Amino acid sequence: MRKNITKVFIIMMAVLAVAITVHAENSNKGSWAGIADNALNLAVGEEVVIQLNAEIPADKTLNAFSCMIMYDEKVLEVLDVAKVEKSAVTPKNINNDKEAGEIFVNGFDVTGVKGKLDAAIVNVTVKALEAGNANISVLFSAFGASADDQFLPSVPPVKVTVH
Repeated sequence: MRKNITKVFIIMMAVLAVAITVHAENSNKGSWAGIADNALNLAVGEEVVIQLNAEIPADKTLNAFSCMIMYDEKVLEVLDVAKVEKSAVTPKNINNDKEAGEIFVNGFDVTGVKGKLDAAIVNVTVKALEAGNANISVLFSAFGASADDQFLPSVPPVKVTVH
């Protein structure tokens, strides 16, 4: 079991190393479900669930992914980050405890998820803390079948206005 975990870790690290150099050439779509024009208006104290989605192109298979969701912890509080029920893509690790303002999400599937598919990655529940402006941004560092086959989604930030 330990050898398998070590192999998976080494593969994930190799995917991460190559992902940075491949990003500019292989960006595809990502989105936040239910948010028009990537803008969200909230009242102080209001809570909302937003869903991060990413496209798997028709000729691709997703085996592993890793991303970081960033937000302004002075304006927004993340109450929950959860797997999306019945999604073809299931995160194996969600870390919301490391540092305020950052959420790490990653996962892998040895058989892979075949495209074309707009896959739900996670649901993020946020609460507006105080009036102001903030962005919720996503950076995928890995999304592909192997280190050589990356197709990183480009997800526009959500512009949040709290009043």
